[in-house]
Amino acid sequence: MEKVIIVPETETWKVPKGYTSWQHYWEVKTGLKKRICGAVKCSGTNVMGVLVCKAVGKDKRFYVALLCNNCRRKDGVIEYIWPLALVPDS
Repeated sequence: MEKVIIVPETETWKVPKGYTSWQHYWEVKTGLKKRICGAVKCSGTNVMGVLVCKAVGKDKRFYVALLCNNCRRKDGVIEYIWPLALVPDS
């Protein structure tokens, strides 16, 4: 489990070439196809790839997490259970 913080204005970031969305990027990089939010204690099904950074430690790179529409709007730290996909050049 990771503790993550959502990066503001995720929708303005360009998806890497060859991917149709951040969710598609996450699926290819993790090899998973999940349809349930990765936030602990959430079972939301309207999921999408969202840019996050780790809330604990020195790693300040950006990652893609799979979160539902409600969780992607939360402020503060989110406990996350699915794998994270590292954003290139972060």
